Amino acid sequence: MYESHQVSIDSSGLIMARPDSFLPNTDIIATDQYIIYMDVPGLTKEEIIVYRQNVVTIIKGIRKRPYNSEKLERSERKYGEFALSFKIPEIYERKWSLFSVENGVLTIIYDKDKDDQIVRQKKE
Repeated sequence: MYESHQVSIDSSGLIMARPDSFLPNTDIIATDQYIIYMDVPGLTKEEIIVYRQNVVTIIKGIRKRPYNSEKLERSERKYGEFALSFKIPEIYERKWSLFSVENGVLTIIYDKDKDDQIVRQKKE
């Protein structure tokens, strides 16, 4: 196992990985749904672990080199373990409504919390 370095990327989460490891590019959209899109080329849904701790969603996986690297002359692509965490705003449900991986893109969707909307309307 390696020592993981934490690097703050923005207010939505932390990326934890070795500097030379694979780090998936991520887009987040927050509207009526909170949607996380993540590039995970070569990985399947079964190779990715997603779980939630309170308001934080954690995504882990390993991108393995698909060939023997003993006689590798050049390497620009990144491989290795990754772990990303995202703080999901409290106005969204605690459990995602969709988790899929298609064409190398992981998608996680959270719907707005209907109970939270009812409570907010009663306060107003």
